[in-house]
Amino acid sequence: MSSKKVMDTASVGGLALAFFSLIASMILEFGHLNPDLGSAFLQVSALLIIFGGTFGAVMASVSMEDVVKIPTLFKIAFYDDHHDPKELINTVVKLAELARREGVLSLESRMEELQHTYPFLALGFRHVVDGQTPEKLKEILADELFAMEERHNTGVALFTALGGYAPTMGIIGTVCGLISALSLAGHGGGDPSHVVAAIATAFIATFYGIASANLCFLPIGAKLQLRSQHEVFMKLVQAHAVLSIQNGDNPRTLGAELRVFFRKEQVGEEGE
Repeated sequence: MSSKKVMDTASVGGLALAFFSLIASMILEFGHLNPDLGSAFLQVSALLIIFGGTFGAVMASVSMEDVVKIPTLFKIAFYDDHHDPKELINTVVKLAELARREGVLSLESRMEELQHTYPFLALGFRHVVDGQTPEKLKEILADELFAMEERHNTGVALFTALGGYAPTMGIIGTVCGLISALSLAGHGGGDPSHVVAAIATAFIATFYGIASANLCFLPIGAKLQLRSQHEVFMKLVQAHAVLSIQNGDNPRTLGAELRVFFRKEQVGEEGE
């Protein structure tokens, strides 16, 4: 699909704002009570159980092939494929004019170019040139979209699982910390203030779990879902174009039909 990778300011700015707001509120709320606030919230044992336990649980529930794709999924969430609907419509209209003027077999001369710009269009027109019936072509394109959506859903499910396991691991970490603190108190060991501090430290794990799930894993899962929906939509538009050209529809009419799929500010006025 013709597109260019651009940094998604909504993803980056949203996560930055969320983390900044969290840290600022912690400083405003507790900074005057605890000058050493940073070390109080930085607990290596809690980080280990949250991130080690969460990723370990996810690894146990999916394939290693899915796990190694996590960095790529982060990149997909933070970099947007910027699609130009106007460019797509203009390309389709020109292809429709060519097919109407010289026949659908003339589309074969544009295959190499389309493969680099709109591979899904190229796939559809390849089947048109090969003489597939409209019914069979519709089935092939539907299968392609279904397979793509299933691949995308795997990534969405992975981050949703991370968002589900993290708070649970936080609770496990907190329970372990409370057991240790209360065991110390029960055996009469240590100053009561130390026991209270140990109890407070135990809740850091829950904090890490809830924060990582709601400020990172679940938002990224939601963004991946949005990316998938947008790509499916763009390919549905292209599938409509392929079937219309195969049917011999009027290029101008086809262009008008495709404009309906997009907002006016995305495609401008007809004839521009």
